[in-house]
Amino acid sequence: PKDFPTSPASMNNLSVTSKSKSAALSAERLLQEMRNEPTGRLQPDVISYSAVISAYATCLDQPHGLERANDLLHELEDLAVREHLESSSRGRDARRYETRSIGVGGGRHPYGFRPNPVVYNTMIQSYANIGDASSAEAILDRMISLYSSSLQENLGSGAFRSVRPNTRTFNMVLNAWSKKGGAECGGRALSIWKRLNIIALEEERNGETYSRPDVITFNTVLAALAKSADVENRDGKEKIVGEAAAQ
Repeated sequence: PKDFPTSPASMNNLSVTSKSKSAALSAERLLQEMRNEPTGRLQPDVISYSAVISAYATCLDQPHGLERANDLLHELEDLAVREHLESSSRGRDARRYETRSIGVGGGRHPYGFRPNPVVYNTMIQSYANIGDASSAEAILDRMISLYSSSLQENLGSGAFRSVRPNTRTFNMVLNAWSKKGGAECGGRALSIWKRLNIIALEEERNGETYSRPDVITFNTVLAALAKSADVENRDGKEKIVGEAAAQ
C-alpha cells in the first residue's frame, strides 16, 4: 500500500489522534500488515503494539475498545515471552535487544516486544475514565504478578522485568476508586495504599525508591475515604493523615 511504513520506526511514529473506532481498526490493520510482511524486516515491537492498544483504550467506543485493547495486551505479552525464550535458547541475554539499531533506516525498539509500564498505565487510565475501578485495579494486580514472576526467571517470565508498577501506576488506580465513589471505594483505596507501603519498604531495604507514596497518593486516598460510606475506615483515614504529616 502507498501509506505502508518502510520500517518499524516509521510505524511507531504514526499517531492515532482520532478517538473513533474506525481509527483504531485502521491502526490494527496496519499492525497486522507489518506482522505479515513477507521479508520480516517490518516486524512490529512494543511501541507498535502500544500505539494500537492506546488507540482502542482511548476511543469513544467503550467498553468494546478496552476489551480489544486487553486482547492485544495479552497478545503482546505472549509475543514477549516467545521472543525471550527464543533469545535464551540461542544463548543470548535479553539485553542483546539493546544492540539493535533504531537510527536512520529504522530498526525495532531495543527491547523488542518486552512491555513496559506505559502501556499498562494507559489501560488503567482508560478504565478509570469509564468508571471501572475494579478493572483498573486488576491491571495493577497483573503488573505486580508479572514483575514478581520475572525475578524468578521462570518460563520466559524474564520478559516482564520492565513491567514494574511505579508510584504513578498506584496513584492512577487510587484515583479510579476515588472517582468511582460509593461504599467500597474507601476500603479499596486503603488496601492499595497498604500494598504500596509494603512494596516501598521492600525497595527501601534494597536501596531503591521506585514506588513510594507521595503527596498525590495521600490526597487521593483521603478523597476516596471521604467519599466512602464505610465508617469502619475512619481509623484508616486518621492513620493516613498522621503518616502524611510525618513525611
